[in-house]
Amino acid sequence: MKLGKSIDKYTDDELFVLINSNKKNADIAYTEIYHRYSTSVYKFCYFYLKNQADAEDVFQEVFVKYFTNTDKSPESVNIKSYLLRSAKNHCLNKLRQSKIEFSEVYENLLTMDNDYLEEKELKEQIRLSIDLLDEKYREAFILKEIENMTFKEVGEHLNITLSGAQSRVVRAKEQLISLLEPYLKELK
Repeated sequence: MKLGKSIDKYTDDELFVLINSNKKNADIAYTEIYHRYSTSVYKFCYFYLKNQADAEDVFQEVFVKYFTNTDKSPESVNIKSYLLRSAKNHCLNKLRQSKIEFSEVYENLLTMDNDYLEEKELKEQIRLSIDLLDEKYREAFILKEIENMTFKEVGEHLNITLSGAQSRVVRAKEQLISLLEPYLKELK
């Protein structure tokens, strides 16, 4: 199969067809998929794990798994959703293996140098607060606010209704405000 247009003009479904056509086209299609979704997958891993090395490990695992298993799949799936779902599962496995607990992160925050920039400290507080959200709210918040998905895409990814996605993001924001309120009062 000869490529008829620039690879970045292909839809995900068309890229999936290319993967199963021949090795040269598959390599080109995989490269485009990586180009399209690598940033989103890495950001998702990093926000879930809060550790660059672990995020990079999981990120690589997700793409290796996708690239080695795609040709075994009989039909196309929503590639971004598949990659993010896979990233979530790999992140959860990594957390289970590492047995990372919030108390360790909190202790590290308490022992920080007093000259630490307020902006970095605020970002860290936000990350810690995101970690404390109920999982269903945290995931919806990350998909909407960090991955910039629409509410419809969040709903599809989480297999919930549009209003369910909206509700989870609103509740996540309410919880975040409540968690950050004491810290923000200290800053004033």
